[in-house]
Amino acid sequence: ENLKEIKGIVFEDKKVIYAVHYRQVSSPQLKEFKKIFKKTISPYLKDKIKIGRGKKVFEIRPNIYFGKQVALKLLQKLLKKKKDDFTIYIGDDLTDEEVFLSLDKKDLTVKVGKAKKSKAKYYLNNVKEVEKFLKYLNNTISKTNY
Repeated sequence: ENLKEIKGIVFEDKKVIYAVHYRQVSSPQLKEFKKIFKKTISPYLKDKIKIGRGKKVFEIRPNIYFGKQVALKLLQKLLKKKKDDFTIYIGDDLTDEEVFLSLDKKDLTVKVGKAKKSKAKYYLNNVKEVEKFLKYLNNTISKTNY
């Protein structure tokens, strides 16, 4: 029983995360794939790894918390964010909601996509609108020599 024997599996090394895509696995083999996958990873689940799930993909991650919120705080520290600085955070995912909540009132938070309910202050409909917004912002900053 080896995952490599299942036809249609794609392994992706994302450096910190290792993804196992199974969208190309045939329906008859799907149950077998999940059984072998579970058996393969189960000895490591308690201490060493966590499994994230996406659309027909399992992501094997180290068992440490390093979400978007932690990454943003680290970036702010590395960039030596000053008192008067503010953050612009744009996101389209459920995982962005924790970041929207964690930012200060002066920060700019933008949800992209059909807004169900979001903690972001503003909404943009799609990536094209994000591009327009960023170009506008860039032009405005360029004119003020900020």
